[in-house]
Amino acid sequence: MNAKIETGGLVPRKDTLTGLVASWIHDGLSERMDDSVAPIAVEALRFNYAQIYEETYGQFKAAMGEVLGFDTSPSPGHDTYKYEVMDYAGYADWIGDDGEVMGEGSMQLTSHIGFMHEIGHEFTFTIFDLERAALDGKQLPATRQSIARKTHEHLHNWVWLFGDQDKQIHGLFTHPNIQVVLAPEASTAVQNDQRDRLIVNKTADEILADVALMVDLVPETTNEGLRVRKIFMPREDINVMKHRRASTSGGDGTLTVWQLVQSLYSDIEFDVLPECDSAKRLDPRTGTNTSNLSGRCWIAVPDAPADQCGFVLSRPFTQRPPQADRLKVTTITHSKIGGFKCIVPLGVVRLDFIADDNATASP
Repeated sequence: MNAKIETGGLVPRKDTLTGLVASWIHDGLSERMDDSVAPIAVEALRFNYAQIYEETYGQFKAAMGEVLGFDTSPSPGHDTYKYEVMDYAGYADWIGDDGEVMGEGSMQLTSHIGFMHEIGHEFTFTIFDLERAALDGKQLPATRQSIARKTHEHLHNWVWLFGDQDKQIHGLFTHPNIQVVLAPEASTAVQNDQRDRLIVNKTADEILADVALMVDLVPETTNEGLRVRKIFMPREDINVMKHRRASTSGGDGTLTVWQLVQSLYSDIEFDVLPECDSAKRLDPRTGTNTSNLSGRCWIAVPDAPADQCGFVLSRPFTQRPPQADRLKVTTITHSKIGGFKCIVPLGVVRLDFIADDNATASP
């Protein structure tokens, strides 16, 4: 059993579960469950909770920590958190023979408020489910527990990427501090609409130029203060680069564009992020795209600590001890998050292609 999980209240303590099962026996809710069976039921519950907590969901990369780190410093007891953006002006200079320092400097601190909100979900099962699992020596069906965890992570993933306007929460793709750039059109435009910005319609050189734009813009606009650490793309664009030969000024055609990109930028991680494609940009609460973004995009994130450029996670997914109510047991799950915290202006770049797969050519 993971001690950290249990300490955080994510897995009910053994004495809590034992007391719950014992109360069923005492109240006569179960004729078959006795003191010898109760420990089996307790361990089944604990084992299930631990398994659910350790599950990973590859489709929710932001929630799994594969996009940016988590800032866990904001207290879950608060609904807001305060952070400062600090900047300075001035210069350093030589010290004169009289010991005076000629350079001068000043510092400016701008305060900002971030918002956090609770997320909740609950599931139930009956004591008869518990009895059957205990008597058969099997663990309880974990489907409802798994769904509870998954629904939390799905919403975490969406909010961290796209925010929530009603809750005054900014997401990675929509934060006002990020740089948004429109991809150039192909030199030999053939569609005469937004599809000419897609890399499938570009030469190898033009694709490499789009990648270079993403890589170079952050250090250029931050005066080398930040560098790109990861670039995320739709899977379709990575597939284009993997199949397009680099017969360009930078390649002899023996390498694919993808291989050449990996060689040129070996210190940067390139990966798929489903939400870079509008078809995968679905709000889990509505099943529709409520991000206010259309078309494909790439997004680059910097090499910066999570408290400067990361996702606010005030309280992780937490399962409360099950509560008996007549012949059923209810488990409440909850978490508390903010959005994307960005105190490094211009550290993130979003490259928009503003083109949907079903775009139609202009007459």
